Amino acid sequence: MRLRKVIGIPLTLITISLIWCGVLILREDMGKRVEIVSQDSLLNKTHATILINTGSPENLSRTAVKQFIGDMLSDEHVMGMPNFIRVPLARGIIAPFRASSSLERYKLIWGEGLESPLLRHSRLLASSCQELLSEPVELSMRYGVPNITTTIKNINSRNLNLDSVTLFPLFPQFAVSSYHTAVADAVKRLEANGFDGKLYVVKPYYNHPAYIKCVAEGLRESLEKGFDMLLFSFHSLPLSQIEEGEARGMEYDYKFQCLESARLIAQELGVSEDKYSVVWASAIGNSWQRPYMDEVVASLPSQGVSRLVITAPGFIVDNLESLYDLGCEAKDIFLKSGGVSFEFAHCVNESFAEAIVEISRS
Repeated sequence: MRLRKVIGIPLTLITISLIWCGVLILREDMGKRVEIVSQDSLLNKTHATILINTGSPENLSRTAVKQFIGDMLSDEHVMGMPNFIRVPLARGIIAPFRASSSLERYKLIWGEGLESPLLRHSRLLASSCQELLSEPVELSMRYGVPNITTTIKNINSRNLNLDSVTLFPLFPQFAVSSYHTAVADAVKRLEANGFDGKLYVVKPYYNHPAYIKCVAEGLRESLEKGFDMLLFSFHSLPLSQIEEGEARGMEYDYKFQCLESARLIAQELGVSEDKYSVVWASAIGNSWQRPYMDEVVASLPSQGVSRLVITAPGFIVDNLESLYDLGCEAKDIFLKSGGVSFEFAHCVNESFAEAIVEISRS
């Protein structure tokens, strides 16, 4: 059975129309239309899934770290200002200034491998997904390598005669500076590399049972050791972005989606409302979403919290923010403030493979 309905939605509004049940197909250039078809139309076609993540420095050097910071902050969706101001500011001032301190942090979490933890775990996740799906599963980063161009070349080198692609962003919640920019960049690069097949995009899955259960299971062991408070730490955003998302509705409301994820995970674990809280990390300045993670962590021992568990459910894969900001910095703050027991629960990493399959097919 084949259901067709042509809707006049340009790809610039890609994030308005995303799949949940059924499939959204995005194709060709920004001026063409969106076509919705049934899952049956995928039968006997060569299909690949591409996992999209933020990215990380290519190696453990100041040059690579500066390049990564410059690439990320040059993105109009990350720093919303005119191009002639944003790019010189990002590449000429902020990146050189932050490169050395960021490098020292990366050294603390990098490990002995040649790749960053984010890239290493993302590759393992893609490999696990490929085993489960029995179809090509590739990895692409919004910034750094591998990018969509490299990914498409890898696919083409295998002579797969690719007919369709599913983009699976490793961002459970919608944010313009993560989910949106990753998807928009992937679509643009796919088109630039001549891909003219069907393109499927998985919508944010902040409340999907498979995501909720996977994160909850990853937390159980830490909670079973005993705790007074469970903190869900999400990446903070400028209040202007938060308010813009709220005005557009739940599908774009980052704050609502983060709070809902935390509520559902706590509910899955049987954690009462007085035993968990939501905090926001990596804020830059005062006009960002609060309460700030470091301030809350510092205040908890004086409120009778001696045993703390903290995790970052906004990330599927461990990265600098989860491993350093939570695993190192938050721990140091809590224990120096009088805390007794600190438990950092890692991101779900490659254990998320089965959830990806379920979410993709739901």
